Amino acid sequence: MKKYKHIFFDLDHTLWDYEKNAKETLFELHILFELSKLNILQEKLLEVYRLVNFELWRSYNKGLVNKEELREIRFFKTLGHLGIKDRMLAAKMENAFLEICPKKPHVLPNSVEVLEYLKEKYVMHIITNGFKGSTESKLVNSGLKPYFKETITSECIGITKPNAAIFEYAIKVAGTNAEESIMIGDNPETDIQGAFNSGMDRIHYNPEKRACKVEMNHSISDLIELKNHL
Repeated sequence: MKKYKHIFFDLDHTLWDYEKNAKETLFELHILFELSKLNILQEKLLEVYRLVNFELWRSYNKGLVNKEELREIRFFKTLGHLGIKDRMLAAKMENAFLEICPKKPHVLPNSVEVLEYLKEKYVMHIITNGFKGSTESKLVNSGLKPYFKETITSECIGITKPNAAIFEYAIKVAGTNAEESIMIGDNPETDIQGAFNSGMDRIHYNPEKRACKVEMNHSISDLIELKNHL
C-alpha cells in the first residue's frame, strides 16, 4: 500500500451534509417568508432550488459566473421558476440562507468516525470551491474544524477545482508533494479530475454509485470504507 502523509478532503457533499442542511434551511425560509401565501409548497421550493443551485455551481466551477452573480441569481431564478419575480424577496431569502445554512451541524454518515481513525495516521486538509466565510462556519458548527490543518478555498486564491493550480497550491501550503498526498471528494468533474490533473491519487466518494468516467484509485459508497484503503 502506498504511504501517504497528507489527505485532502472536499467539504460539501463529502463530509458536510449539504442536502440535509440546505433542506432544513429552505423549510425554515418557507415559514419565515410565508411562501405558502404565494402558493409555493415546501417540497417544490426544495426541488427547484436543488436544480438551480446545481447548475449555478457548475457554472461557477467553470468560471462562467462569479460569487456575486451566483448569490444574486440563485433565489431570483428559483422563485422565477415558481412563478414569482421579486428581486427584493429573492435577496432577502439569499441573505437569510447564507446566515442560517452554514450554521447547520449535519455531517454525512461515518464522517466523524473515519476522521477519528485517520487523524492518528495523517495530516488532513480541506480543498473546496466553497466561499471562505461559509466554509469556516460550516467547519466550526459541524465540529469538523479540529480535524483539519489547512483549509484552501477557491475564493481565497482565485482558482477553482478542477484546475490543477488549486491542488498544487494546497500541496505547497501543506508542505508536502503530490506523491505523499491523496484527494477524497464526491464530484468527479472537480475533485477527481482536478486531483488527476495535479498528479495526486484520488478516492471518489460515490454513495449513489453513479457511473464515472474519470480515472481514480478507489471508489467508495460509504466513508467508513476509507479504513480499507488508508
